[in-house]
Amino acid sequence: ASPARRLPVYTGRAIETVDLHDRETLVPGSTFLGPAVVVQEDTTFAIPAGTQARVDRHLNLLLTFAE
Repeated sequence: ASPARRLPVYTGRAIETVDLHDRETLVPGSTFLGPAVVVQEDTTFAIPAGTQARVDRHLNLLLTFAE
């Protein structure tokens, strides 16, 4: 998935520039890796570093966390 833009975020260790994804533009099959931020009308959430995000056919955002 292509990010809407990049923005500086404090990740707990340092300020890093991460991808910002608009939830409305994510379609089934879209994938991306964290660290990232996803925004939608009613919430904003962070995807941790090393986490893979995938949008399923029902538009759910499925996360696979790094071990």
